[in-house]
Amino acid sequence: GEIKEIRDNGILMHDTIGQSDVLLIVAEDTKIVSSKDGAPVKTTDLKAGDPIRAWHSRAMTFSLPPQTLAEAILVGEGSANFLEVEQVIRQDDGSVTVLNSNRDLYVTFDKDISVKPYLTRNVVTLNDIQPGTKLLAWYDVIAESYPGQTSASKAMLFAYDYDGYIAVEKDQLTVNGEQRRLSAAEQVYVQGTTTMLPLRQVAELLGYTVT
Repeated sequence: GEIKEIRDNGILMHDTIGQSDVLLIVAEDTKIVSSKDGAPVKTTDLKAGDPIRAWHSRAMTFSLPPQTLAEAILVGEGSANFLEVEQVIRQDDGSVTVLNSNRDLYVTFDKDISVKPYLTRNVVTLNDIQPGTKLLAWYDVIAESYPGQTSASKAMLFAYDYDGYIAVEKDQLTVNGEQRRLSAAEQVYVQGTTTMLPLRQVAELLGYTVT
């Protein structure tokens, strides 16, 4: 959409797809960046009429206009897209393919792609992409499949804010990428369509204490 008004608590955006107004609440951790190169953008530099794309909370008030918390706002023209990683597939050739948290898009990053961090000078690589990572990926064309498929030309990674992650693949449990052994009584199993995990063991592997 486009910016309609800058307010003290956020940005009033006119959604040109839904033809309605939405108030995007801007918090301290809301990422406002240029869609062209990922450079940070201050709210004081924004003005009515600027084109933006926003990723926001699924929760929205019933007020007029509806209000929702903005997670990322991309300003201006450009091919950057914000996504949260759900699954990481590492290829033998060094490339990495990720499935986004909406489960509707696979994005492939070539091994030689430019990968940069957000607001730091830390060196990041494709190895830093893991489930829970939030990033900007620049791509243009999406193959008409489901999930869609595309290849990114570059990426920018945001600071990782998860304490850890678990994954289950072929009945094997991994915690933070490391395979864990479970006793016969602790084995992962599927009940209907739900994957059942041993709560105490998983919690303790993630550093929690169960009482």
